[in-house]
Amino acid sequence: MRRLFFAAFAITWSACSASPAGNCGEGARLVGDICRPVCNDDSECLGSEVCTDSVCVPGTPTPNADASVAVRDDAAEAKHDDAATMGGDPDASDTAMDAAPMPNDDAGVIVVHTDAEPMPMGDGGPRRQADLTVVRGPGMLPAPVLVGEDFAFSATVNNIGDAMSAASQLALFLNPDGDTTYSMASIPVGNVAVPGTMAGASRTLSITARVPNSVPPGRRQLLLVVDPLGTVVERNELNNVDDLGRVDITTITVEPRQLAFGQISSPCGESILPLSLVNRGTTPVSVAQIQLAAGSAFTVELPSTPLMLQGGQRQPLAVTFHPRAVGMASASIQIDHDQAGSPITVPLSGEGVAGSQTLTFAPPHQRRADILFVIDDVSRYESELALRAPAIIADLTQTGADYHLAVTGARTFVGSNPGDLRGPPYIITPQTPNPAQALASNLSANVGIPTGNNGLRAIERAMTNQSANAAGFVREPAWFLALILNDADDNDAGSQPATIADEMRTLKNGSGVSVAAGFLNLGGCSMPIPSTKYDQLVTLTGGTSASVCDPMSWATVFDALRGTRFGMPYTFSLAPRAPSVATLSVNVAGVQLPADAWEYDSMNNVVRILDPEETPAAGDSVEISFVPVCN
Repeated sequence: MRRLFFAAFAITWSACSASPAGNCGEGARLVGDICRPVCNDDSECLGSEVCTDSVCVPGTPTPNADASVAVRDDAAEAKHDDAATMGGDPDASDTAMDAAPMPNDDAGVIVVHTDAEPMPMGDGGPRRQADLTVVRGPGMLPAPVLVGEDFAFSATVNNIGDAMSAASQLALFLNPDGDTTYSMASIPVGNVAVPGTMAGASRTLSITARVPNSVPPGRRQLLLVVDPLGTVVERNELNNVDDLGRVDITTITVEPRQLAFGQISSPCGESILPLSLVNRGTTPVSVAQIQLAAGSAFTVELPSTPLMLQGGQRQPLAVTFHPRAVGMASASIQIDHDQAGSPITVPLSGEGVAGSQTLTFAPPHQRRADILFVIDDVSRYESELALRAPAIIADLTQTGADYHLAVTGARTFVGSNPGDLRGPPYIITPQTPNPAQALASNLSANVGIPTGNNGLRAIERAMTNQSANAAGFVREPAWFLALILNDADDNDAGSQPATIADEMRTLKNGSGVSVAAGFLNLGGCSMPIPSTKYDQLVTLTGGTSASVCDPMSWATVFDALRGTRFGMPYTFSLAPRAPSVATLSVNVAGVQLPADAWEYDSMNNVVRILDPEETPAAGDSVEISFVPVCN
C-alpha cells in the first residue's frame, strides 16, 4: 500500500519498503531499500517528484508566489488521520489547508485530485495507476469458527484504476471485536496470491484460512485485505479492506462429527464406534452435560458431568448400535458447553437388517468313532449291557465303521482312578478277536465296591489319555461318543459340565462330539433321581438324554450307535443362540432337507435329523441357517 501526505507548498510521495526478497512488483524498482515508480520523464512522476535515472525521486518544486495546496475531496479528514498516524502534525496540516483558498484549474495553484474526482490526464498530469478493491463472494462463513480447522470462501478483487496492477496478495485477518482497522496487530489467518490484474478487470479467488489454536475463544472482527504488504502502487490506498463482520471463535469439537453404523444384523448384532470430545485450544472448556436424545437402539458410555475439559484434552466416548428391529434408526448426542455453538449435536444413524446366522458342521471324511461306555457298576446294568454287546458290534460291522470301544466306571474304587479302562483288551477295534465277546466281558466286569460317582472326571481322563491303558483310544479325526448309564448324578465338586464340554470341543475342533445318557432308579423308577450335571453335559454337546427305567426305552439311548448313523452326527447344537424356528433351514451336502426330515428340539436347542437316509455321508458337510432370537 502507498500513502499521500499533504502540507502547504509540498507534495510528498511515501514509497513502500521493499519486501525481504527485494520484489517491488510491476512498475517499480528498488532504490536503496525503497521501491520507487519507474518513469521516462518528469510528467510521469507525482507532484514535486522528478524523473532521475528512470525512477521518480523527491524533488524541490518552484511554486508560484500565490501557490498553495488544497484537497478537493470528502476523504480529506481520513488522509489527515493517516498523516497523524504516520507521525505528522494534523493540526498544522489543518491550518494550512483551512487558510488556502479553494483553487480552480486557471489559478496559479497545484491541485491534488483524489478518488472523489478523477485526476486530469492532460499535458504534465500524473501517470496512470492501479487501484485495487475487494468484495467477498457468496456463501456463509462457519458459525462458529473452530480453531485449527480450515474454512474457505471466495472473494473478488477488482482493479478500478487505469493501469495494470502488480502481483500481490489477498489475506484474511482477525481483529478484536468492533475493530475494523487493518494494522500490524491484526492476526493473519490465511492468504492467497493475486496475479497482476488489468485495469478494469476482476479476479474471483478462493481463499483458505485457519484460526491458530492459540487464539482464545470469543467474538472477533474478520477483515479481508487486498495487497496487505503494499506491493502495488495505487491511486487510492483507503479502499483495500472489506469488513466481513463479527465471527465467534470456539475451541471445542467432536471427532468424528457424526456416526454412521451402516447395516447391522437385527436383533442380535451390534456395533461399537468411538467418539471423542476434544478441546483444540489452550484454555479450559466447561461441559455442563452430555445426553443421548431418543433412539433406544443406541447407547453411549457417558462421563460424569459437569466436566472441565483442559486445553488439548480428549474425552473418549463409546457409542453402541444394537438394532432390535429391522429398518432405519437414528438418534443424536447433545453436548452443552460454555462457548459459542452450544450445544454440539452429533447425529447417529444405522440400519437393522434381518440377520441370518449359518452354522457349518464338517463330519469326518470316513466313519471313525471312539465310543466310551461310562457305567455305574450295578449288576443289573452290566447284565443288560452285556446282552446288547453282540447287537452293537453287528451294527458297527454292517456300516463298515472304524471303531475304538472302551469301558470305564463312573464310580471310584480303592486302588483305581476315574477313567481307568477295563480289560484286556482295553481298546476294542474291528481287528480284536471276537469283539462282541470282548465288549460283553468288559461291560460285565465287577471291579469292587464303589465309593463315589465321578463320571465327568472319568470322561475327561479317558479322552485326554490320562487314565490307565487309555493311550491311543481317542483319535483325530474321529467321532467321540460318551455313553453314560447311571442312576445318580456326578458328585465330584471339582468336575463341571461346561469345562468338560469345552475340552471335548477343543479336542475335536468344535465338532464331532456327543453324549448319550440314560438313568435308572434303583427303587423301581417310582422316584426319578435328578441328574443335573449329566443333563447339562448332554445339552452342551448336542447329545441325547433318556430314562431307562423301562428297559424297552433303552433303544433311545443306543440309537446313536445304530444303523447308518453310526460314526456320523445327526444331532447338531445351535448353542449359544436359539433360533426363530420359522427361519430354520437344514442343508446336507448343499441340498436343503424337507421339513419332515428333521426337527428342532427347543429344550436342548438342537436340530435332529430324523430320517436315517438323510444322515450325512462321510465327507458331507451340514449347514444350518436361522435368524437368532436374542436373550
